[in-house]
Amino acid sequence: MITSYDGMPEWQAAFRRCFEPMLERTRKRLTGAGAAASGHQLDQVARRLVHASARAIVLELNRAREHGVLRGDSPADRFDHFLRSLAEDGGMEEIFERYPLLHERCERICDRAVQNWDELTTRWAADRSAVVRALFDGVDPGALTAAEQAGDGHCGGRAVQLLTFASGRRLVYKPRSLAVHAHFNELLDWLALRSGIAVRTARLVSRSSYGWAEFIEPEGCPDVAGVTRYYYRQGVILALLHLLDGVDMHFENLIAAGEHPVLVDLETLFHSALPMSTTDPADRVLAESVHRTALLPFSVTGDIGMRDLSGLGGDAGEMPFSQLGWAGEGTDLMRSVRVERTAPVTPNRPRVGDVPAEPRDHASAMVAGFTFAYDVIARYRDELLGADGLLARFATDEIRWVARPTAEYGWLQESSGHPRALRSEAVRDKLFRQLQDSSPTELLQSLIVHELADLEQDDIPYFRSTPASTDLWAADGTRVPEAWPESTAATVERRLRELNDTDRDRQNWVIRATLATRQAEVEHRSPVLSRQHESAGSAHPERLLAAATEVADTLLATALVGPDRTNWIGLEPVDDSYWAVLPLGAGLPSGYCGTALFLAQLAVLTDGDRYRATALEAVRPVHQVLESLADEPEALVAAGTGYHGLGGIAYALARLSRLLDDRELAGWAETAIALIGAVPAAAAVPTYGDGDAGGLVALRAVAQLLPTSAAVEVADQLERRLRLRPGLPDGFLRGGAGVAWALGHTVRSAPAGPGWCVSAPDENADVYLARTASRPRLADLSLCHGELGALDRLATLALDGRPGVAGLLARRAGAVLSSIEQDGARSGTPDGVESPGLLLGLAGIGYGLLRLGFADQVPSVLMLEPTPGGHATRERDAALRSSPVN
Repeated sequence: MITSYDGMPEWQAAFRRCFEPMLERTRKRLTGAGAAASGHQLDQVARRLVHASARAIVLELNRAREHGVLRGDSPADRFDHFLRSLAEDGGMEEIFERYPLLHERCERICDRAVQNWDELTTRWAADRSAVVRALFDGVDPGALTAAEQAGDGHCGGRAVQLLTFASGRRLVYKPRSLAVHAHFNELLDWLALRSGIAVRTARLVSRSSYGWAEFIEPEGCPDVAGVTRYYYRQGVILALLHLLDGVDMHFENLIAAGEHPVLVDLETLFHSALPMSTTDPADRVLAESVHRTALLPFSVTGDIGMRDLSGLGGDAGEMPFSQLGWAGEGTDLMRSVRVERTAPVTPNRPRVGDVPAEPRDHASAMVAGFTFAYDVIARYRDELLGADGLLARFATDEIRWVARPTAEYGWLQESSGHPRALRSEAVRDKLFRQLQDSSPTELLQSLIVHELADLEQDDIPYFRSTPASTDLWAADGTRVPEAWPESTAATVERRLRELNDTDRDRQNWVIRATLATRQAEVEHRSPVLSRQHESAGSAHPERLLAAATEVADTLLATALVGPDRTNWIGLEPVDDSYWAVLPLGAGLPSGYCGTALFLAQLAVLTDGDRYRATALEAVRPVHQVLESLADEPEALVAAGTGYHGLGGIAYALARLSRLLDDRELAGWAETAIALIGAVPAAAAVPTYGDGDAGGLVALRAVAQLLPTSAAVEVADQLERRLRLRPGLPDGFLRGGAGVAWALGHTVRSAPAGPGWCVSAPDENADVYLARTASRPRLADLSLCHGELGALDRLATLALDGRPGVAGLLARRAGAVLSSIEQDGARSGTPDGVESPGLLLGLAGIGYGLLRLGFADQVPSVLMLEPTPGGHATRERDAALRSSPVN
C-alpha cells in the first residue's frame, strides 16, 4: 500500500514518492521560518512536481502495461509495482533521460521554491515590526505556519503568497511594489473627503519592490439595504477605475467586506490600450468605456461553456474552460481526460445570510454611485491635475501591462507538459510560437521573444511600465522603447479634463446594459404592463410622427460619429442564446442597416436632411462587410440567408436605395443577392429568421424594388430548397410558420403569444382582431415580441377599410403614445435597457410608430414588404421573367 500524505489523494502520494530524493535535498535548503512553514512549503513543491510530471509518468505506465512488464494481480497492484520501480529501482532517472525538459522543470521548481522562500522570509524578518504595527494593530500574530501561492508565477516564479500565522491571523505578501495601490487608496480618501462617501481600502506596507497587504475577510451584509449601499460604493470605485484606465478587475481581485467592496489587486491601473485598426467609432468608444475595466459583467466562452468572470460576476458553478484531469487513478489503466472545472461561491459578491446578491438587481444603486463620484471628480478636477495634483503621485509607480489574456498563456503552459513537448525543445518551441498567430500588432510581435523566454522558464509572461513612460520593460529588465505614442498619465489627464455630462450618461448606459446581460437567456416574450395606459387623446398621425421624430432625435444624439462612418453601441442577443453589449453590425434586425432604414423612412416623411445624412453615413461600411464575406466561406455560412443575415441586408439596401435615391446602395444589394446564392445548400437553414424562408421573401421584395433578375433567380433557388425541407416547430421567426408563409401556404397553427416573432401570420383576421381588442398591453414596445410588433398586422388590415379596424388602431396607438409619455420608449431588451436596433430597440419603435400613423406609406419591415400592404408574389416574379429588365 502506498503511503499517503495529508491532503493528497493516494495516487498523488505514490507519485510523490518518486521525488523523495529531490524533495529531501529541497527540505534541507528550506530555512528561515521554522519547521511548520518549511514543511508546508515542501508539500507545495511536491504537488508542483507531481503536476509537472504526471502526463509523462502515466504515458510510461501505459507503455509498461502494453509491454506486459508490470507485476500484480489487479490494476491497483500493477500501478503500485510501477510506481515502486520508479521510486526505488532508479526508474525516475530513466524518465528524466527520456524527458530532459521534465528534468529541467522539476529542478527549476525546487530551486525557485528555495530562492523565493528565502527571499520572502528575509523580507518578513526585516519588516515584521512595521507590519505588526500597521496591519495587525500592534499585536504580533505569532509564528509563520503556512504560505499558499495565490496567483500566477512571474519573474522567476515569484507569486502572491497568502501567509498564515500561529494565531490564525493572515497576511498577503506581494513580490512587487504596492505604490500604485497605496496611491489609489489616497485617491479614495480624497474622494471620501470631497463627497462624504467612505470606501474601505486594504491597509498596506509598501517597499520598493515588494509589499504586505491586509488580508480582507469576506463578510455578509445585515440586510438588503446594506447590499444597496455596497453597490453604490461599487459605482464610486468604478468611476475612479474608469478615470485611471484600470483593467483586469475580475472576480478574483475583489472582496465583499460587508457593505464595502475592497479591491485587492490594482497592478493594472494606467493600462495602455493596444492600437486599434478599426475605423468604427463605436468600437473605440466601447473599448475606452467603463466596460474596459472588467469590473462590469463580461462573459468568457470556453470549451465547455460560458461564465461571467467580471468583478461583479463570479457565480458558483462551472468555469468556461475544462482542465486536465484523470480517469482510472491508482490503476494501470490511468489516463488523462478533460474534466469540468467548478468554482465555489466567490467572496466578491455581497450576501445576506448565505445568498449572494444578484448585481443586476442593483443597477440603479451602482449608476447612482458612479454618477455621484463622476460629478465630484469633475467638480474638483483641478485638485488632481498639475505637478502638485494627486495624479502626479502615480507618475513613477510600477504598473503591470497585460499583453494577452492569462488563460492563453496558461493553455500554452499546460500544453507544454505534454510528453512530446517534454522530450523535445523543438516541439515545445513550435507550441509556444503559436503566439505569432495571435499577434495582430507590431507591438505584440515585438514582445514574442520576451514571452517565449518567460514561458520557457515556466513563468507567465510579465511586462511592466510606469504611468509617465511610453516604454515597456520585460521580466528580465529589457526595455522596449516607445511602446505607445502617449503615456497613460497623459491619457488619464486628458480624460479628466474632458469629463462631461454626455460622457457620464454614456458610461451609465454601459453600466445598465452590461448588468442586463446577466439575464440567463434570451426570452422572446414581453410581460403585460402592470398598469394599463389608456389613450390620453386621439392618435392623429401628427402625434405619431412627432413621437417617432423624438425617437430619431435620441438616435442621432447617441450616434457615435467618426471620420468615415457613424454607428451605435447596442444591447443585442447573440445567436439567440445570450446578451452582449456590442457595436452594431450590418444586419437588419440588430444592426445599422435597420437603424438606417428607420431614419431614411422618417427623412422621406419629414423631409429631414439630418436623418437622411445619418442613414447614409451608417450604411457606408456595409459594402466592405459584403466583400469580406465573399472571401470567407465560413463567415458567409454563419451570416445566413435569412432575415437576420443576408436576406435582411439585401432588403434594407434595396429599400434604402429607393428612399434615399442612391444607386450605389442598389449595387450593394446586388452583391448581397449574389452572396445569398453562394451559400451552399448543405449549410443553409430553412427558417425565416436565419435561413432560406427569410431570404426568399426578401428577394421577392428586392425583385419589385430594383431592376434585377438575379433576385428572382436566387429566390427560385431558395424556394426549391425549402420545398424539400421537413416540418419544423411552431413559431414564425424560428419555426415552421415562417417557412410555410414564405412558400404561400396557409398556416394552421395558433400563435404562441401576441408578439410578432411567435405569431401565425395567416391567423383568421377576425380572431386576430378580437384578440387584439381584448388583450392587455405589453410592457415593451419592440417590434419583435412587444406591443408595436403585435400591432403591425393591425396597421396592414386598416388599409383594407375593414369596419371597426381604424377605431381599434386609433385606440391602441393612443395607448402606445400614453405608454411612451409615462414610461418612455421601452425596448425589448432585458430590463428595457434602451438599444438602437430595429427588432428590439429604438429604431423599431420609431418605425412601428410610423406604421401606425402612415401604413399607406410605410411598408411592414417585419414581413419584408416592398410596398405598403404589398407582399412580393410569384406572379410578380413571373412578370419579371417574361419582361426585359431595364
